[in-house]
Amino acid sequence: MSDKAYNITKHARERYAERILNKKDKLEINRYVAENYDKIDKDILKMIVYGTCIYTGKNPRKDKLGGTTQLSIYTTGAWIILVNPDKLDVITLFKIDLGFDDEFNSMYVDKLMKKFADSQIKVEETKEKVLIENEEIRKNMSENNDKIATYREYIKKLEEANNGYKAIMDANLIKVSEAEEELNAVLEKIVTKQ
Repeated sequence: MSDKAYNITKHARERYAERILNKKDKLEINRYVAENYDKIDKDILKMIVYGTCIYTGKNPRKDKLGGTTQLSIYTTGAWIILVNPDKLDVITLFKIDLGFDDEFNSMYVDKLMKKFADSQIKVEETKEKVLIENEEIRKNMSENNDKIATYREYIKKLEEANNGYKAIMDANLIKVSEAEEELNAVLEKIVTKQ
């Protein structure tokens, strides 16, 4: 049937008994699962093999769906089967049932699948658009980085020039001090000569 070895979890078997066979209480569900273990596994596997994998990727609700970060979603009619694609664990299964007849539910599922397909197309188009836009941004950033490097070199030269000017100013202060000392020496001679 399938070359993949799916692991049907206890939870998935219980949901099969509850949701497909309408077993109501926990005891009835557990009894059915224990007595029909192989049949349940085969039926769920058929749902996967003959269904359609509509998505494999990041799990949008990992907190609620077994803690897995990746998720595969299979559909078969109005039924949804959730699988951990890394371990091939079948997490759960459920029917999209809005409380109306199967025809209405099927129409809803068809519209939902169309909307999902349209969303996937939009994601791909957006990725392509963003890829082009990001390439232009990278080019601009590279040009800016070149300018920054040029300006940094220019700034470095200006800082070196300022350091030179500071050294000249410091030397000028020494000249002023020397001139003042000379003045003071003359003043001292004037004051001390009587």
